[in-house]
Amino acid sequence: MNDDKQEDNRIEAGSALDPANFQTVLLILLNRIYDVNLAFLATVNPQKAEELYAMHEAGAYVSPPPSILVD
Repeated sequence: MNDDKQEDNRIEAGSALDPANFQTVLLILLNRIYDVNLAFLATVNPQKAEELYAMHEAGAYVSPPPSILVD
């Protein structure tokens, strides 16, 4: 019975919960949070959101550009 319990707790290789993938998953999650913040900024101050997106396009940031487009 103890062996069955240990098998249930194993994490498959390649899973988002696999500790080997922690840095990649964390980066993706942080970028999605950034996208949500940019979307919120676009509702509060569209001009600032456009400026921030333009800075991404110009290469002022090392991170990838937001995946949410500002209209």
